[in-house]
Amino acid sequence: MTSKKYYIVTLDQNESLDIQKIINVSQEEFKSDGYEEFSLNEEQVDEILGEDAFCGGDLTEELMERLETKASKKLKFYFSSSESKPHAQAFREYLIKSHYSAELSEHEEEDWNESWKQHYEPILLDSFVVLPVWDKDSEIGGDREKIIINPGMGFGTGTHETTRQCMLSLLELKGGNENLLNCLDFGSGSGILGISYQKTFLGPVDFVDIDERAIENNKNNSELNFPNKDDQSNYFVRKDFTLKNEYDLVFANILEPVLLEEYETISESVKQGRYLIISGILNEQKNTIMNKYEPAFKLVSEKSEGEWMALTFKKI
Repeated sequence: MTSKKYYIVTLDQNESLDIQKIINVSQEEFKSDGYEEFSLNEEQVDEILGEDAFCGGDLTEELMERLETKASKKLKFYFSSSESKPHAQAFREYLIKSHYSAELSEHEEEDWNESWKQHYEPILLDSFVVLPVWDKDSEIGGDREKIIINPGMGFGTGTHETTRQCMLSLLELKGGNENLLNCLDFGSGSGILGISYQKTFLGPVDFVDIDERAIENNKNNSELNFPNKDDQSNYFVRKDFTLKNEYDLVFANILEPVLLEEYETISESVKQGRYLIISGILNEQKNTIMNKYEPAFKLVSEKSEGEWMALTFKKI
């Protein structure tokens, strides 16, 4: 029996490359199944950044530069559908006509599965299963609610401890019969936390991230999860976000320095008597966060996994 093939189109990243445009074209016109912009998994990110390790996509320029010196400089696009070869060939021809140097390679399906399995295994969390986009039609997770993620940005895919802790904290609020009418995902990255809220409470979400490419990935993930629904969400790059609403639930899954620097915005965004879930912090950073947030908030629960923790607060 002939084994199924998949194809990778690879091009070098450079300053003249309009990355987001090419990503959009690859998906909308040539039906790519995924892309790889950063070839680092989250454990490698933690090792490179040490105590500056993060989750959620909020990157300072210094942290981004440190990561990019270690990451691959190649942008890869994956094609695995029944018409993957002609789509991949046509995409490469498009890139060449656009004056980019692009390579096309053919691979066995077994290699595809093994390659992605290293970084993006399905995540089972109580009533959720987080699946990469190429597994969206699988029966993995049984009756669990599917959350579909295109892990192109490399961050906030459910594989990191802090992301899982936030999702479990969300489910605890649901189990406590809370009715949370709207949500702010501050430092949204891929949008997985806001999407988890939408799957649980069905309300609108405002997504905010410092990285414009993360916001584009976030929009793509929202479309994957709600393909037949009018999107009630709003998407903001941080510099364009001005607080106009208060929220029943706020996620802040970001670095400790950002949690301290953005205290005023985060604190004012939470309605009185409603909830803030903070994560992206190391266990030893808990007291610093508590000292900053506790005057306005009461700690109602906490989770710890390895070096990382999540804190759920209720606004007093």
